[in-house]
Amino acid sequence: MAKHHAGSAPESPSRDLSIRHAKFWRRVMKIATFNINNVNKRLTNLLAWLKAAKPDVVCLQELKAADREFPQDALAKAGLQRRVARLLTCLRR
Repeated sequence: MAKHHAGSAPESPSRDLSIRHAKFWRRVMKIATFNINNVNKRLTNLLAWLKAAKPDVVCLQELKAADREFPQDALAKAGLQRRVARLLTCLRR
């Protein structure tokens, strides 16, 4: 019989399997903010940063672009969808 400390449950094969299963499925979500200070003038920088950083969610500040001027097509090609939340524009994969 396996040893265990008082007050702790003995290790069992099913408990060990569930711990390994949880570790396998654990995922980290990467959330980033970017003060872009004019999204159209810095679109090249933004796209390069998105490719390198690979965030799941990006909140952009200081867009300085009307909705019709927002580079939706370029960001969609990068795999991002736009969601607007009051003063922040958030992008997600």
